Amino acid sequence: MRRMICAALLALTAIGVSGADAAEPAPAASESAPAITPEAAPSALERLFAAAPVFGGTLGEQRIQARLRQKDDMREGVEGGYFFFGQSQKILLAGEFDADGTVFLEESQDGSAISGQWDGKLVGDTFSGTWSSFDGSVTRPFTLTVIPPKVAAPQDGGKRR
Repeated sequence: MRRMICAALLALTAIGVSGADAAEPAPAASESAPAITPEAAPSALERLFAAAPVFGGTLGEQRIQARLRQKDDMREGVEGGYFFFGQSQKILLAGEFDADGTVFLEESQDGSAISGQWDGKLVGDTFSGTWSSFDGSVTRPFTLTVIPPKVAAPQDGGKRR
């Protein structure tokens, strides 16, 4: 079931359709949004993925950089992509995550066929686990860490007045 959902997400990502494009029509302006209860409040993972973090690290022996963001409808999971340093091809990612930090992603090099799977856990700012080729014949460990956004330089060049 996961594989079918992720394949559909990859296909939608490849053609530029977000979850909002395929969703039901938006409620009329006169309808009020439901109140957010404490149990419905965004989890730490939802807040992290909403910020579209950039991760840096390794897949096997190769250095990679990835970006994951939450889909427009958080119930639809995450999407993004990654690249190997020294190569220009961006590989698409789409998948889902659980409140306990478990993350399952499928990748596609051509935007339609699934070429690999990522099974891992996000603990703090580190996402690690095992990547495997679609048929499972090749596996590699991965470890990615959130790269903090650069702090902007002061507007006045740091001069005191």
